[in-house]
Amino acid sequence: MSGYLSIELDNLAVDPVLMTHLPAGLAAYYLALPLACEDGVVSVAMAHPENKTALAVLANLFAAPVVPVRAPATAIRQALSCCNPAKSPLPRRVLAWSSQDEQIQLAAGIAACFVPAEAETVTAMSASELDLESLLDVAREGRYILTVVHRPQERVPALLLQRAGTPLLLLRNGAQGLRRILVALRGYSADGQLLDWLAPLLQPDTSVTFMPLHADDTPGQLPFLLNKVERGHLKDCLHHPALRNTQVWVKLRQGQAVNQVIEETSQDAYDLVVIAAEGYGHLVSRIVTGVEEKGTRRQCSFFILKPPTNGEIGQPVK
Repeated sequence: MSGYLSIELDNLAVDPVLMTHLPAGLAAYYLALPLACEDGVVSVAMAHPENKTALAVLANLFAAPVVPVRAPATAIRQALSCCNPAKSPLPRRVLAWSSQDEQIQLAAGIAACFVPAEAETVTAMSASELDLESLLDVAREGRYILTVVHRPQERVPALLLQRAGTPLLLLRNGAQGLRRILVALRGYSADGQLLDWLAPLLQPDTSVTFMPLHADDTPGQLPFLLNKVERGHLKDCLHHPALRNTQVWVKLRQGQAVNQVIEETSQDAYDLVVIAAEGYGHLVSRIVTGVEEKGTRRQCSFFILKPPTNGEIGQPVK
């Protein structure tokens, strides 16, 4: 972690040409700010330069090697707000889908938590109206902010996890009571956005457990919170405004990231597992598949935050 150059952004100019290659949503997701291109190499200020998947995505976008430098998250957010002036927000639209026609109202009811204003809408469809693959196209093209998918019995296909262009809430049986929530922290900037999304689901009796995952999938690596920088990241997550009135626990496990989640859900009864994907969802897909194959004490629902890529940037590492 100490091997990255650190900079302040006060006196640095952002390259406007490079910014045209980096969608605003993706820049905010990774907290990344392109600074300059010299000799075919792009320097990028990042709050988390150790995020290997983000680096692979950025290198793909810029079609050039990327050299990351560390910069404060607050300074990057401020610079991004100057580069991307605020626009009138689009209506919050959520797409709800169920594999069973008679259960569509369950999915629609959960989806309504994310669109409280009267002007904001939930579109509900069932499998008899739209197949799962077509659902992905509708979600992407219809400017939906979230896709809620109810599959009470069927396993979640990898296609859904990897091709989705919006965040996904995958509901199982008993989804009406999402009271015991496991948040798998990746250790990067998207964790904060993940907690923003979690806020509408939090009730007075909700219990949230944070489980820090390894920064990569290397066996035997220590949990990220033992590092000074990422210890600060955990502290920021614990003090997130959405959790002000919520009981939060921290759980540590050794082993590979995928196995950490699989073992935790097999030994404790969670209603919902929450995790951010750093790329298209390959690691997340392995987690969901592993939890389903292991057989948990209760069927877990999943909330998966995806980078806002819409399939435009190739295949990142994981």
